[in-house]
Amino acid sequence: MNSLNLDGVFSILLPTLSNATLISRHSTRLGGYLLHYDSPVYGEIFVKYGLEQARREIIRENQTIQAIARRVATPTIVFFYDDGTEALIATQAVQGEPLHIAVKSLGRDLALKELATVIESLWNLPPDVLEDLPVGVKIEIQDIHRLLDENRIDHSRFRRMAGSTPEKLLEIIEAEISSREHTVLSHGDLCLPNVLVGRGEHPPVLIDWGKAGRGHRSRDMASLHFSLDRNLDPTAFYRLAEMIGYDWQSEEILLNLYRTLDFYWYSVIPGSKEPSRPAMEGPDR
Repeated sequence: MNSLNLDGVFSILLPTLSNATLISRHSTRLGGYLLHYDSPVYGEIFVKYGLEQARREIIRENQTIQAIARRVATPTIVFFYDDGTEALIATQAVQGEPLHIAVKSLGRDLALKELATVIESLWNLPPDVLEDLPVGVKIEIQDIHRLLDENRIDHSRFRRMAGSTPEKLLEIIEAEISSREHTVLSHGDLCLPNVLVGRGEHPPVLIDWGKAGRGHRSRDMASLHFSLDRNLDPTAFYRLAEMIGYDWQSEEILLNLYRTLDFYWYSVIPGSKEPSRPAMEGPDR
């Protein structure tokens, strides 16, 4: 993992971080860093910094937010920097509570309505907004190939979750995805912790856009299946699918493959919670 030159990060951000206080810092799954500052100018801001794959995610996050900011509720970018080797993005902290925590006060039905609002904002974007964005899942697969080449996927952990080798499943996923159209905006990591709510009349805000791009509806629904199963109950996914008109039965094969993509990320993050694989069946079965 790349060592963090905090002085270098600070110098890049000046004067954005003039007299700012570092609150916390954490490493990310691709070897970058997430830093939390309190700035007298901008208030609380989050800074992502990285090289190589982490840098590419930061570039994609900036590109996506710039393209959709007027149509989808996103964090406000304070600063972006890329010199071809290292990249950095600073965004203002969003007032609100992560949905996996807020559901305790909102209740199941209101939480699902918030998610439906988010999904509809992604799926209803006009084509001209999406045309300059890359296909998110193709870049995600490229990143997974790099992780495999660098031996950064825990094969035994992956086999426990997926029941197969990561290389074999990736071939199947690539073959299936190549025949699909990518007509909506896919967040790429749509889960309850990445949805911030409780901002009065304002819509929920999606954070963490590093895996976003043009995609298929089933990519984000696959991630939500895991997240809803963990944070609400096994029937929540099917209720949400009904609310937004997503036919999970006709997309069952693709949905399963996209769910498998998440296994790669669970296998590369040290200490991540290993998810149980939800059964692909409706609430009445």
